[in-house]
Amino acid sequence: GAPCAGMEQPHRRVRLIPDCRNNTSPHVVGPCMQYVGIYNADGTVLGEIAYVLAKYTGRRHCELCDITHGTVRRKPSWDDACSRAGVEIDLRHRDEVTEEQLMAAGELPAVIGFSDGQWVRVMGPVELGACNGDPDKFMTRLLA
Repeated sequence: GAPCAGMEQPHRRVRLIPDCRNNTSPHVVGPCMQYVGIYNADGTVLGEIAYVLAKYTGRRHCELCDITHGTVRRKPSWDDACSRAGVEIDLRHRDEVTEEQLMAAGELPAVIGFSDGQWVRVMGPVELGACNGDPDKFMTRLLA
């Protein structure tokens, strides 16, 4: 699968995990973790439309969207950052994750990781916001 897969697939339920056996990235150390990025939006067509309208009227914001997507499409810089880091992140909307994942995430958007048999919050809105929409800053924080 492609690094950092997510919103461009029509069914949006692609499950990607890092391939720990073949990961040659010098940046990835320690145990391999499965990452899921959870958008603060619903994945339905109506949910997407509602999010866009709310975003452009200043009523809602998703810091993870700012990192992974431009105005309309996924940022090529997002794919590049994932590829360089050797990290795959399953990007999902809040209505596409399990209750257990939502509990681990807390306030959305968030990035969670699966390690030692449980989901844990890796980054929340504050940490994602500190990336200022920059995929490289995101990867630096994720892998720190």
